[in-house]
Amino acid sequence: MLIIAVVMATVVVLFVALAISCKAVAFHSDINKIVNGMSFDDVLEILGFPASESISGDIKVCIWRRNGYRSVGRVCTVTFKDDKVIAVGRE
Repeated sequence: MLIIAVVMATVVVLFVALAISCKAVAFHSDINKIVNGMSFDDVLEILGFPASESISGDIKVCIWRRNGYRSVGRVCTVTFKDDKVIAVGRE
């Protein structure tokens, strides 16, 4: 009975780890879809609403964050000028 419980717990842990890694791959893939010249609305359609946004004149910087056990590739910064992408960065 103990062996079955251990096996079931291991399977659950593996499924959770797989779900987290798939989410990270999807976010990274979505970031790669963002290119210079895209509109702010196009980026919102791909990444959703940003975690933070700052505006200075006609420059807007938006940051998207994804949670997970690894921090690499979990932050995307997109800079807009006149509501068009001029730079994309990821950390």
